[in-house]
Amino acid sequence: MPDPLGDISFTWYYIFIFLIGYFIGSIPFGVILTKINGYGDITKIGSGNIGATNVLRTGNKKIALLTLILDIAKGLIPTIIVLKLLNQDLAIVISSGLVLGHILPVLLFNRIKENIYFNINIILISFLSINIILFGKGIVSLVGVIIILINLFYAWGGKAVATGLGVLLAINPTIGICCIMIWLFTSVITKYSSLSALISFFFAPIIAFFFSDQPIEKFYTTDKQVIEFFGFLGMIIWIRHTKNIKNLISGKEPKIGKN
Repeated sequence: MPDPLGDISFTWYYIFIFLIGYFIGSIPFGVILTKINGYGDITKIGSGNIGATNVLRTGNKKIALLTLILDIAKGLIPTIIVLKLLNQDLAIVISSGLVLGHILPVLLFNRIKENIYFNINIILISFLSINIILFGKGIVSLVGVIIILINLFYAWGGKAVATGLGVLLAINPTIGICCIMIWLFTSVITKYSSLSALISFFFAPIIAFFFSDQPIEKFYTTDKQVIEFFGFLGMIIWIRHTKNIKNLISGKEPKIGKN
């Protein structure tokens, strides 16, 4: 069984890069922007999520747009820097930190203190799982992935859609643009942000697989490691939308801009 994130040799700087990504990913732009603009605590508004869709429920489209841009940039810029200056392995490591930081944000103190011991344990277990993924191979690495995915059911942060799209754009711009177009098209047709995210990230590894077999310019190609990582990212997004999936099935899911 292949290593879910590729064959990455374990060294201390992989953990260092992951932690940089984790702390950057933990910056809750939605919380910060709504507070400084006088809207109070975004976690007490609408769905309680810290992302742009819930920020839009304040009625301020400018703040929602800025939150979206900053969350995308949070995934895009650090990943591009590491990809260009170092290598793809480390780009995927920092991307994992960025996404998990947004979902399990250590900087979202008001959420952590609600159950501080439990939440800190989730962070520590996730950190241990990253070590298992990086250090282990085959079934051992897969165990680390499974532990992280289970921890996501207890997450207190965002759903990482915008940050995840930024990561997709950084690692492979073609796939990132395709997923954004899918998200926009689905949003316009259905008016459901959650459904748009689910569909776009479902197709991310599929599109990556398609491009991996195309004998065209390197800019468009992907490899096995990227396909596996996009699949992992897709699973993260789907798990974070478990409640939304139930609401979509029952017809209770609010549309974009609605409470």
